[in-house]
Amino acid sequence: MIIGYVYDRQKNLIWQIFNVFWFECTIKLNDISTWELTIMNEHMDDILNILKENNRIKIMENNDGTENTLIEWYIRGIEATLKNTVIKIEDYLSFLDDKILYTAINFTGQVDVLLQTILDQINAREDTGLVLDCSVTDTITKQYAKWDSFFSVLKDLRENNYEFIVRDWTLYFRDTIWTDRSLINNEYREFMRDVNSPLDRTIRDAKMVMDIKQMCNCCIGKDGTTYGSYEDADSITDFWRVERSFTNSWNIQKATQNYVLERKDSIREFDISPNVSNFFYCDLGDIVRVYINSWNDLMFYDGTLKVIEKSYTAGEMWKVTFKLSKNKVKVQELNEKLKEISARVKSLELK
Repeated sequence: MIIGYVYDRQKNLIWQIFNVFWFECTIKLNDISTWELTIMNEHMDDILNILKENNRIKIMENNDGTENTLIEWYIRGIEATLKNTVIKIEDYLSFLDDKILYTAINFTGQVDVLLQTILDQINAREDTGLVLDCSVTDTITKQYAKWDSFFSVLKDLRENNYEFIVRDWTLYFRDTIWTDRSLINNEYREFMRDVNSPLDRTIRDAKMVMDIKQMCNCCIGKDGTTYGSYEDADSITDFWRVERSFTNSWNIQKATQNYVLERKDSIREFDISPNVSNFFYCDLGDIVRVYINSWNDLMFYDGTLKVIEKSYTAGEMWKVTFKLSKNKVKVQELNEKLKEISARVKSLELK
């Protein structure tokens, strides 16, 4: 059973929703999450005031008398027909997409200082209730135009693979978000598809791609008027020259070298889609264990991935879907792992 609680701008409870017959949500890491809640047009007095834009809403899942919070976001808008009303709900990153810079920014300093400065300016105009939790203190040089949104600033700062999310009125900006659940303990989580264990399968689909466009063995990087270059002779011998260029506002020589070292070998990119029935199985940003064994060297994977999206759809048949980050695995590393597994199997056969 799904129950909704609607709050006004002062966080006072003004309505409870029980007549829900359809809802679906998609929750994303580093991006705006969305939800649609469909209710029947019955006993809806003063509904325009109750469901007006920017009112807060909490959606609870009630199973056997126990309530779990699915989301606590805000109302973006509504769509109505003669029979039904669809409540459009988005998370507070969308809320920040509506908050803009009133002055241009030309900044050199720490990431956390920049974000706190912008949030302070926003809260000075309107108390959003949001606070910042930022563990990133790298020094950057950035320019942003007047009228850029705060959300666009967050997306730009993520260029070096940081992560951000809003939870419980806190904007988190960190190297990584949440929990590593890939270890064997009480919080262990694993998605698996093993030809030998069909009853335990929790992976709906998986795809592997190899593409020369993923590779690089000769690179030039640029930071303003400073250039850095690096190439790998062994990789060039194996694959000819695969040249790339990029810009970066960090240590350009080190960044260029790292760029080549990460891409100089043939790479397999895995896109894995698990499917489980528990929406709370793991959270955004969690590191989970993934194992695929399909009797095919191309489609073998044994490692960890990050949860970057999860969705919940309920109607006549409800469904929970997780999306994991894509992982690029060097072919040499994968072959070595396969050899290790083969050696273990032979050892067992000898016993």
